[in-house]
Amino acid sequence: MFPTLHKEGKLNTAQSQFMAARKPEVELYDLDKYPDEVNNLANSPEHKKRVETFRKQLDGGLKEMNDRGAIPEPPEAQTLE
Repeated sequence: MFPTLHKEGKLNTAQSQFMAARKPEVELYDLDKYPDEVNNLANSPEHKKRVETFRKQLDGGLKEMNDRGAIPEPPEAQTLE
């Protein structure tokens, strides 16, 4: 239903966000004010420091647990057989 409505231009701005080909790289929402997660605060100047803090915490945690998700796999590992 939504893909058809999106193609027909019948969705509002908030609804269209969910049909985007890609999501924003960084998302930050105030769930008390916007529980539907339609107002991304990540790029607002007043939240810049908070986003940086969260990014450092995430990067530190990933490094601490030796998460290798950011390391690209070799091409042969990407093919399904």
